[in-house]
Amino acid sequence: MALSPREIINNLVDNPPIPKRLEFGKIAVNIHSHSIAMRMFDYVVYRIAYNIEDHESSPPRKAPIAWLFVSAPRLRDEEISGKTAAEIESLWKQRFMENLKRELSSAINVYKMNRTLFQT
Repeated sequence: MALSPREIINNLVDNPPIPKRLEFGKIAVNIHSHSIAMRMFDYVVYRIAYNIEDHESSPPRKAPIAWLFVSAPRLRDEEISGKTAAEIESLWKQRFMENLKRELSSAINVYKMNRTLFQT
């Protein structure tokens, strides 16, 4: 039996495609864990534990573990109507990764502004 579009999205929300490591030039982000911090109707926010590895400096630095919050994409019925299951999944994953990368880029910018605090 085929899943409805909302069931496909709910399955993605429960098992988001979160990579273990993302590279932003010479700065890498290691993602340690994630959990759903809040769920209300179709609004979901994840809490993600990560740390930053800075290879721009010598010796390379590792920041302590921190957390950030990323919201799951909310697809409107108009966006998913007429799409196949694979297209819905691809759209959801693409938007989720955009949200995740945007939040991690902000965290990296804050890290760069305060880089001297992480010197050992």
